[in-house]
Amino acid sequence: MVLRAPGLRRGPSRRRPSVRNLCAVSRRLRLLVAASLALVLVAIVATSWRVNTSIVAFLPAGDDRELFEISRALTDSTLTRRMVLSLGVEAGRGASPDGESADADETRAALARAAARLADELEASPRVTKVRRGVEEEAERALFETYFPRRYHFWSLAPERELPEETSDAALTEQARALKDALAGPEGPFVRGLAPRDPLQRFRALLGELDRRRPPELEVVDGQLFSKDGHAILFLELADSPFDGARQRELLDHLEAAVAALPPIGGAAVTLEASGVNRFAVASEEVVRRDLGRISTFSLGGLLLLFAVLFGRPTRLAFFFAPLLAGMLVATSVSLIVFGEIHALSLAFGSAILGVAIDYPVHLSTHHDLGAPGSSPGATLRQLRPSLLLAGATTSAGLLGIGVAGFPGLREMAVFAGAGIVGALGATFLLAGTLSPGGSASRAQRALAARLARWVALGSARRGGARWALVGIVVVAVAGLSSLRWQDDLGALDLPRPELLAEDERVQARVGEAGAGRFLIAQGPDLEAALRRHEQALESLARLRERGSIGGYASVEPLLRSVSLQERNRAVLAAQDHVSARTLDALASVGFVRSGFDPFATELEALLAGEPGAAAPLVWSELRGGPLEPLVAPFLVESLGDRGAAVVTRLQDVTDPAAVRAAFAEVEGVHYFDRRGSLDAMYRDVRARTQRLLGVAAIAVALVALARYRSVKGALRVVLPGWASLLVTLGLLSALGVELNLLHLIALVLVLAMGVDYGIFLADTGRGEAAPAALLGIVVACLSTVLSFGLLGLSSMPALRAIGQTVALGVCANALLAPLVAAASSGSVRPPSSREVRES
Repeated sequence: MVLRAPGLRRGPSRRRPSVRNLCAVSRRLRLLVAASLALVLVAIVATSWRVNTSIVAFLPAGDDRELFEISRALTDSTLTRRMVLSLGVEAGRGASPDGESADADETRAALARAAARLADELEASPRVTKVRRGVEEEAERALFETYFPRRYHFWSLAPERELPEETSDAALTEQARALKDALAGPEGPFVRGLAPRDPLQRFRALLGELDRRRPPELEVVDGQLFSKDGHAILFLELADSPFDGARQRELLDHLEAAVAALPPIGGAAVTLEASGVNRFAVASEEVVRRDLGRISTFSLGGLLLLFAVLFGRPTRLAFFFAPLLAGMLVATSVSLIVFGEIHALSLAFGSAILGVAIDYPVHLSTHHDLGAPGSSPGATLRQLRPSLLLAGATTSAGLLGIGVAGFPGLREMAVFAGAGIVGALGATFLLAGTLSPGGSASRAQRALAARLARWVALGSARRGGARWALVGIVVVAVAGLSSLRWQDDLGALDLPRPELLAEDERVQARVGEAGAGRFLIAQGPDLEAALRRHEQALESLARLRERGSIGGYASVEPLLRSVSLQERNRAVLAAQDHVSARTLDALASVGFVRSGFDPFATELEALLAGEPGAAAPLVWSELRGGPLEPLVAPFLVESLGDRGAAVVTRLQDVTDPAAVRAAFAEVEGVHYFDRRGSLDAMYRDVRARTQRLLGVAAIAVALVALARYRSVKGALRVVLPGWASLLVTLGLLSALGVELNLLHLIALVLVLAMGVDYGIFLADTGRGEAAPAALLGIVVACLSTVLSFGLLGLSSMPALRAIGQTVALGVCANALLAPLVAAASSGSVRPPSSREVRES
């Protein structure tokens, strides 16, 4: 009997609808907060987006890394932002520009006119800052105004040894005779104009030194640079980064159109060959875009077909992909906040790792669809939350194992992927409430799940056979490792382009820069100290050239010397007795009139006495921003922070690298650097360290599993699929003759993470009624990963192909080995019931 207060009517209960409404409001509030957070993260990405492509972040610390940073700073400012154009005449038609005939001169003149027209066209382009096709009048005037007053400062590299001998009476008399001969020679007019002020011809000697340092492959004819084989040469300074694909493509299209519009020469078309990093960058971008477009089409189509067949609900697609997008957004935002930029390799690696993120909603969805009819999404989430959290924790632990390396780049990778995993898990938990009531699996889901459970149950019934099969697979994989080979050539990661490379080498050979990339680097706490060390090394360089160890070198020395060396020249010259008077005596002895050289005597005496109007030593700040800056800047690197500054000498035709390295092994602050060789050596070191770190990641994952299950046996059941998949993937790739590289290793982190995830879901839900759902989740996760990232194995880009091959083989091995380990363990997967078989 129920007692009610008087006057109260029994009506419909309002408590339950209020709770439902409250839950709905709470869910909407969570979604609103999440959407607001997403907008904030989008704003962070939009305002802070900055991508770094430098390999330095992935290089170990040490001298080679520091030298690479110097050469990169040099190269980024002078070589990568430059193009070299070579204009010729179509082969087999018209006159050959290097022929021995009047037609050759006409062809050369016509090419000069074509080069001038092309230069005018390109200088009007916003993609080009400057075009140089010869020696400019402004530069010639600046050269005289800068160096003529300082001609005595640049007299000698060893003034204490050479100046006393070169200012002796005998030497001065010989100089007077040389002046007389020069006045009668082809350069007589030029010498005559300078002789009253420079009878010792120090300025002419300086110009001669500059001519000798100019590449012998180039000559100037009527203001136009020509190669020895008669091609007109132009140098372009780019306004944009060479890796800015859109703008560089605009420039290359403009260049092609401008050359096509040039009038023919002798009935033959003008041809263009070019050298420049931008051409390779544009070609690579086009290949990557074409590959990714094709692969993305197949991938998206395959994923849509897979999900449509199994789940049949369009809304489920949003549930699968939203965590992936959320993970990418969180990862990118956190990286930009923590590091101020994001590395391109972190973006690529993190995107691959976040392929794990799609597995979380897949496992949740399959368990919910195959669960009890009418069950709530919240109940399914509570059931799977420990497994999902453990899966995220083991993946993060593996990433932490990689991130403990001393390379900033790998730490950034770990932070990016770890943050992405957290974001993806959070989105999965948040959106779980959008699922329809449980038990609504499609016929295809039930049929596939039941069949998978039956297959695994058969293996469990023959546990000994499953164990032997597992041992056999691992043994075969280990046998495949006997043919393991590593590819430590960075060039192998790029797309081979033989035609483009051959053209680039031809142009580089025409301008005397073939085989570039070998430098002598002199460092110092400031530019003055670096210049002094550079000057000390020049004598050894001259000896190496005489012995044939190097073919030559290009240095800043004729144009810029340390202040101390310039002062030493002046001081040693001042210490010589009556230089000006003895010079006038020598000139008079060969027939010159003494009074004609009064300007020389006046200027020299003022310099030696240090009078206020005398020229001061030349410093870099006087050249910066002027017409001579392009001649000096390519040899200087000032932006080294605490490491000071560096002076770089480009070595040509290095035939004996060991001799060059030995010559400077004991010289403080001076280093020989082979950019390509050092890069390959550092890359090899990174690869070797990453191998060891992969082992650290595997151990870190096992420790997390051990903490969760508190049993060695339970932890091994979880991590064995991932461990075994690493061996199987490496063994298969080796047996197929694939040379492995760093990207294969990085992709193996994804293989390890997914293998452990599969083990977790089979360990937690692979027994009892949830077993078919666990197996179905593994198969769907495997197929979606192969369709998402495994198809990259079809790319023509070696780097993308390495990731795709590894992921495709690895996740398939995971999907096979995880159930096999479960079947071989004591905790068997239950067989499907008769009702499930009938329903399937």
